[in-house]
Amino acid sequence: MEVHDDSNGFNGVGRFTGDSTIITHDKTLLEHPPRSDSEPAFKKLRLDHEPEQAVSSSKLYLYPSGRDSGAAGLQSSRPIVSTSSVTSSRSQQDFSNASSTAMPLFPIRSTAGRRRSRTLSHSPAVRRSLCDPGNVQIKPFVSEFPSLAPRYQSATDSASLEVRNPAETTLLLTSKHVADFLPWKGDHGQDVLRESTTKQGFYDKVRVSQTESSTARPSVWSSLKHKSGLQVLSSLVVSVLDQRQAHGTNTASCTFKPPPRVTLTDSKREAWLRDLANPSISLRRLSRTIPHGIRGRALLDQCLSKHIPKARALWLAKCVGANEIRAFKRKGASGAFAVGGETKWIRDWTANVEQFLGAIIGDCSSSEWRDNMTYALKLTTHLLAEGLLDREHYFDWLLSALNCSDLDTLSLYMLIVRTHLDEIGQTRRFGHRLVNVLLTQLHKRQQIKSQPSPDTYNAVRITSSELVKSFFDLSPASFLLPKGWQLYEPTLRGIVGHPSTAAYERFEEIRKRNARLRALSEPTKGAELMVHRAIIKVLDTTVFSPFNTRMVALDLQSMANDSNILVQACLEWSASVHRYGHARVYIAARLLREWHGIGINVETPILDFVIARSDACDLDFSSFYKVVVELVRSRHFSVGRYLQWVIANGLLSQPNASSVV
Repeated sequence: MEVHDDSNGFNGVGRFTGDSTIITHDKTLLEHPPRSDSEPAFKKLRLDHEPEQAVSSSKLYLYPSGRDSGAAGLQSSRPIVSTSSVTSSRSQQDFSNASSTAMPLFPIRSTAGRRRSRTLSHSPAVRRSLCDPGNVQIKPFVSEFPSLAPRYQSATDSASLEVRNPAETTLLLTSKHVADFLPWKGDHGQDVLRESTTKQGFYDKVRVSQTESSTARPSVWSSLKHKSGLQVLSSLVVSVLDQRQAHGTNTASCTFKPPPRVTLTDSKREAWLRDLANPSISLRRLSRTIPHGIRGRALLDQCLSKHIPKARALWLAKCVGANEIRAFKRKGASGAFAVGGETKWIRDWTANVEQFLGAIIGDCSSSEWRDNMTYALKLTTHLLAEGLLDREHYFDWLLSALNCSDLDTLSLYMLIVRTHLDEIGQTRRFGHRLVNVLLTQLHKRQQIKSQPSPDTYNAVRITSSELVKSFFDLSPASFLLPKGWQLYEPTLRGIVGHPSTAAYERFEEIRKRNARLRALSEPTKGAELMVHRAIIKVLDTTVFSPFNTRMVALDLQSMANDSNILVQACLEWSASVHRYGHARVYIAARLLREWHGIGINVETPILDFVIARSDACDLDFSSFYKVVVELVRSRHFSVGRYLQWVIANGLLSQPNASSVV
């Protein structure tokens, strides 16, 4: 079929090309896919020109004809099929007047000129794709998430949200993290219709583990109800710990073997040490053999001179130490002898390290002293941290060197001490010794009026004060020094600072404890305390059992040679707040009468007790006054002499006179 554009404005001139011809101006028919050859001929369609040029109206005329009918089929004055609205009378009239040898002219308006510009603007490939009815883009189904569905943020996206822009973050939260919304895909549990789901609904079943997530109360409570429940549970816990230790222990034998030592010439040994100092050469190559003869102080000197990295120096020290310990075992030593040999080697190695460090500290005139000192300090610190040194031996040497050092080397040893300050504070033995050494050094420097180098002295004094203050905050118990407290108290008080600080409060506590310990450490005070405790113990037995007053008085007199100690101990026992009962008042009064009867002066100890213990918080003075009243009533205590004593000592003019008198 051919479609031409008439200059008169009519479209639709055509001729037969097959069994039938479809003249259409409705483009909806063109969008149907092509039919096969087995379909009727009137359903076939051929377009020689552009589809949009032939489609200009919404009318459809169908003219059936056959090969043997000729033009007879055109005698009809109306179409058989019309898919649009009723044809106008003018178009029917023009169709009836048409010649029998030509196709009728359709009176339709021409829109080809208007559509041609829009159609021709596309490329041929685009126009063919528009004409192909099978080339239809199918839009896939996309589920829309409910706007009211809750959103959440997963743990895997927490870090990624920090680097996303706001638009991507919103898209991530709205499209992938919608809670309780599962579109149908066929593979979910609720997509399959079952009887249980229909009756009970669909819900996630919580998996309960009988050993991990469930409570142990039922099993434990049954054991606790019995008397032996705690013992059973304790044995169970102990067995669990034993099993954990048994399963967590590495029972496999160690397969590590230290590299063997071989005897090398001096040149080869130096080459091996240079290779060890070179980080680019791997230890796998060097660990095949190590040179014989590098041990002790020589090993440390070689590490310092070759500037071997500290990690490789530690490796070399471990290899040499392992070979030395293995040599002890090869000699036939076993058990305690082998352990003793290993301990001896560690002590000897620690002594070599101490000599090595002391030699570098003493060699201050070298040009490379600073670098050598830094290397030695770091290497020694690493050796101590790896457990390759005897800590007690090393700290003992360090504190001894600090105590014997002069003004020039004191700051260096204090620098080493500051490095190990936490480890020294963990042991009270070394803590007490460090405090003694530091306070002694400060006190010694303060006694020297003319310092040879004031700048050095000021720097050492400041460093020592800071070190003492840091250690006081770290371990206050190390400052319990009853023997030297009177000597060190002014120095430490000046270091602590202002009385309003927390450090000063700790200082007051330490001062009181030192005062009590100092009183106990003196021989006379210690003996008096022992006698005082013995008297109190005997007096406690008199309250709960019958006793003979005269016999008890004589026994107590035999314990104490000093009558003041005897009387004051009895008065303190009668007025103590740590005991109860009024019987103590009358027992003390009867004992004082017995002592007065055998010639012991009881008035002077009573007056001394009033002066010494007037501000004591652990005494009940009402009980003490009752004892005195009992003695006054029996005329064993003179009120007149007491008033003379008060006036002579001027107690009435004191601020706390009322409490004393």
